[in-house]
Amino acid sequence: MARRLAAIMFTDIAGFTALSQTDEKGALRLLREQEALVLPLLELHRGRQVKSMGDGLLIEFPDALDAVEGAVDIQRHVQERNAREEKGTPLRLRVGIHLGDVEGVGTDILGDAVNIASRIEPLAEPGGICVTEQVYVQVRNKVPYRLAELGRKSLKGVQDRVAVYHVVFAGDSEPVSFPVSAPPRVAVLPLANISPDPKDEYFADGLTEELIGAISKVRGLRVISKTSVMQYKGHEKPIPEIARDLNAGTFLEGSVRKDGNRVRVSIQMIEATKDEHLWSENYDREIQDIFAVQTDIATRVAEALKVELLASEKNDITRPPTENVQAYQLYLRGKYQYARLTRESLALALSLFQEAVAIDPRYALAYAAMAECYHFNCHLQFLQPEEAYPPMKELALRAIEINPRSAEGHGALGAVYFHWDWDWAGAEGELLRAIELNPSFGDCHSTLSWLYQILGREDEGRRYAEQAAALSPEPYKTAARPGAIMWTGAMLIPGDVTENLVYLQKMVEQKPDDAGPHFSLGFACYRASRPDEAIPPLRRALQLSGERPLYRAGLAFILALLGVTGEATALLTTLEEQARSTYVSPVQLAAILFALGRRDEAFARLEEAYRRRASELVDVRRIPELATLREDPRWKSIEHRMGLPGA
Repeated sequence: MARRLAAIMFTDIAGFTALSQTDEKGALRLLREQEALVLPLLELHRGRQVKSMGDGLLIEFPDALDAVEGAVDIQRHVQERNAREEKGTPLRLRVGIHLGDVEGVGTDILGDAVNIASRIEPLAEPGGICVTEQVYVQVRNKVPYRLAELGRKSLKGVQDRVAVYHVVFAGDSEPVSFPVSAPPRVAVLPLANISPDPKDEYFADGLTEELIGAISKVRGLRVISKTSVMQYKGHEKPIPEIARDLNAGTFLEGSVRKDGNRVRVSIQMIEATKDEHLWSENYDREIQDIFAVQTDIATRVAEALKVELLASEKNDITRPPTENVQAYQLYLRGKYQYARLTRESLALALSLFQEAVAIDPRYALAYAAMAECYHFNCHLQFLQPEEAYPPMKELALRAIEINPRSAEGHGALGAVYFHWDWDWAGAEGELLRAIELNPSFGDCHSTLSWLYQILGREDEGRRYAEQAAALSPEPYKTAARPGAIMWTGAMLIPGDVTENLVYLQKMVEQKPDDAGPHFSLGFACYRASRPDEAIPPLRRALQLSGERPLYRAGLAFILALLGVTGEATALLTTLEEQARSTYVSPVQLAAILFALGRRDEAFARLEEAYRRRASELVDVRRIPELATLREDPRWKSIEHRMGLPGA
């Protein structure tokens, strides 16, 4: 057998299986059109069709450059074809390319390189092109378009993870793609708890979140986040109105009754535009059968919306996270406490997750949940970075070791790489992997958006911010994380200052006893050149928070910027005293010192933040009021040591 180096391309038609079941003639027509369009282009790029494989083609090129240029030419011709036939079924191709050794057997080719190329192709979006690192190295300086890294991927049958890139046309931030219909948007409304024991409310809330998680594993759907749907708990708002709030077309609603080891789940699926019931079902089961109920509901949602389930998605949906019912109930209790995001509730949640993994040491979801507990304990300044991130990393890696397809595990690891290790490429890869496994993972979209903004990749950051806002339409998401959002001026909901002020004012009215909206509103007013309106909500936020350092620091910062130096200095003194016994971010102390004109002291605090790897240090790049600080060589030195691009 002759051995040679070759660039191997695989193509396939997105949605072909589903189409063949509903329109066999149409599917065969697309198959013929693919060959009629692709084969003449191969001659121009020195390509050779090896064989047809189902709805795809195996193609060989003598080098990587020919293969990539050929793939781009193919996708351009496909787009032109689709534009000509607007009313017909679009032809949407995925293309994957790898460079490696193959062995020729007659006209066929064999080898690991062929297997890798076949595994790369499904990672491409419909209309997109994915390539391996071997291809990237060969063509990166020879083509007029960017190759954006998607991270290292685990491929079936391939021992080591493979670095993957997608083709981006010059001037665009999107992969090469033909616009397709937006995925159906689904919302799971909070399931009503009708159990005899009111304490079983945790089970209803937990099952709501588990259903959101199960349906989110279907790539062809976009599922609204729990953050946004929980505002409707206990409310009797009509479905059409909720649909307008959340911009969702399909809803699941129902109830849960838990009585001992018996569970009754009543569920119905509703089309919002017509307020029409699509199907309903009652499940009377033993509690150990609850995973089968979740699987059945997720599958029926996909079927009702005519979304084809991939084999990997079926496996993800049907695979129970644990076989132990006691561990599962401890996990649900932990999630119920975690959602409250107080010091006490996070501590209780962590202990419940620890009990769950003590019973089932292979409960990947519980390890990932423990990692998130550490993350928020640090983010909310209940723990110091050095106390939170090392165990968080260990737990995230454990979750991935148990289940390599754990979106939650990859998302947590991406957060560690971002906020603690300052491994920018690693963070991007893990966050993209989490989104690949769960396209409705709104928190990962927002974290990735923030990472891209920190790295100066504004267009990509904006795109993921818009996706995060679409998955979490409830405006409170904007104000939910004041430390990472309002300090830096980033808003998860894209829009101008006036629009964001309207959202935040609405949230203050809806949540008058919640510190977050007041705090964010204060910063937004300052940045909208309405300083007289900034201080009252910041004072109210500090009061509502129980005098937490984060809120005291925010008030001191704005007061210092407004020239109210006496009160700002007094607040700073209190913060420095608190820092002796609890965690106060040295970055926020540095910001106050800088606003007071004490530049050298500010840089001493920033150096402390660097030594302690304070997660907020990267945010200095985006705090608008620190623009002149960033011009100082001392800041540029810190950026350089952090490995930030452009430093």
